[in-house]
Amino acid sequence: MYALKTYTPYGRYRDARVREALSVPIHFLPAPHLIPPDLPRPYRVYTIFSRQFSGVDPPQPAPDSLPGAGAWEEGEIPEENPGLLLPEPGEEAAWRKLRRFLEKGLDVYHLERNRLDGEGGSRLSPYFSLGVLSPRQAAWEALQRGGEGAKKWVSELLWRDFSYHLLYHFPQMQDTPLDPKFAHFPWREDEELFQSWLQGKTGIPLVDAAMRELWATGFLSNRARMCVAQFAVKYLLLPWKRAEKAFKELLLDGDTPQNLQGWQWAGGLGVDAAPYFRVFNLVEQGKRYDPQASWLKRFAPEYASYEPKNPIIDLEVSRRNYLSLVRNLKR
Repeated sequence: MYALKTYTPYGRYRDARVREALSVPIHFLPAPHLIPPDLPRPYRVYTIFSRQFSGVDPPQPAPDSLPGAGAWEEGEIPEENPGLLLPEPGEEAAWRKLRRFLEKGLDVYHLERNRLDGEGGSRLSPYFSLGVLSPRQAAWEALQRGGEGAKKWVSELLWRDFSYHLLYHFPQMQDTPLDPKFAHFPWREDEELFQSWLQGKTGIPLVDAAMRELWATGFLSNRARMCVAQFAVKYLLLPWKRAEKAFKELLLDGDTPQNLQGWQWAGGLGVDAAPYFRVFNLVEQGKRYDPQASWLKRFAPEYASYEPKNPIIDLEVSRRNYLSLVRNLKR
């Protein structure tokens, strides 16, 4: 039997159990990462980790045919969910989306990637997460075209590998911040605040639009993900693990290593994270990355601008409170 190697704690446990249960040899093949997550030396800084990237070999030609695994006859899989705006499934659809991005989006990716509507990115993450499209193949295609956009996009794929590398070497990050100073942070257990954040009913336009887009599509731009994570952790002081888990359950591209690393980075809790004192101004973030408010009006049409409207908290007071709490931790 041949299978792709997995690097998460659960995946490694499962593979070991499968090996024990079967009577045939199992050969685990390297997964299509740009940098193997299981490098012997654990890197805690992305820049140093990314230097281990030595390029991508040309993809091997696909086989002419493969034997099928047979049809699965038990149970039913729903064909559609009328309430969810899903991307087109399948490998052919993934390749069409990749080619469109390479032709129309790659050259300006480094300029457009922070757009809140996500149109500056590739939107390929669900296909990567589910194994429909190989990140190595995608990176090779991008690097053949060259340019600043290609360099930046591949560097973001390396962030994906960095998250796998961190979880491989530091499995405790599933439940605890990698920055030990946050082990005893006074998180706020407030169900009303948590549900307001989760449902997109905070009175903060950017947060509400983002969470409603997530419910409607299962997708968010990277910029919007950082903003809602910072709001939950740094403004509301919600328990980061509960918020991270609830957020991941709504994602089409839900990927444990990336979600954990992203939340610890945005919350200032992990290695190579955003500094604790970097707290996004959520009004200015909206104005800068959605200047016409077109994305805002699509998902939260009751807002005419990015100014708060009956917010559940005072943003400036909450920011100062968070900074005071963290400074006390670091003494």
